[in-house]
Amino acid sequence: PGPFLDAARVIQYIRYHADKWGIDPNRIATTGTSAGGNLSVWFATHDDLACPNHPDPVLRESTRLTTIIAKNAQTSNNPFFWLENIYSGDAVHTSIYNFYGIDKMPFDELKEIMSEKKYREMAFEASALNHITKDDPPVFLVYPERLKEWDGKPLPPETKQSKYTHHVAFGKFFRDEYEELGLKCRLSSQKDVTVEQEMDWLKKLFNLN
Repeated sequence: PGPFLDAARVIQYIRYHADKWGIDPNRIATTGTSAGGNLSVWFATHDDLACPNHPDPVLRESTRLTTIIAKNAQTSNNPFFWLENIYSGDAVHTSIYNFYGIDKMPFDELKEIMSEKKYREMAFEASALNHITKDDPPVFLVYPERLKEWDGKPLPPETKQSKYTHHVAFGKFFRDEYEELGLKCRLSSQKDVTVEQEMDWLKKLFNLN
């Protein structure tokens, strides 16, 4: 999973140089929108990728985070999850092909290929929802819509890619899993959130208040 491992090394590189840069290695957060949010929720939930005995000292560092602020984040990268819960059409987002290294093809053929064990395993590994455990950090999720604006049903086939790939439904399913384990997940709309509120979230979790 190239993008995930590249981002992991960024976190590890910062931690490795924490003393030199005056950073507390125990207070690191990530944020991002869309793809950046996707990566952030994945690191919030995924097991530590540190390799304690690796010859590269950077890769010995932890990838765990204090918190994240993820905007428009896809909490699952499994197209079957999308079709079942988020979007009822057949215009699968174009990024899916590159993400899984598949040539562009008709929708029915794509579903058949993605049903293969290899791709099922890739989809499972790439989805933050599948890695949530009780030791995961507090998460702040922000989406364009308010949750009350969604009727709980998959979006209709004519929905634009930019809408269904950034929909609050992704946050709703994530928050449900988090709260079931007693974890803290704030789910908000960008209509209601200010930069000051985001900074207050960070300050509180970094014990800077």
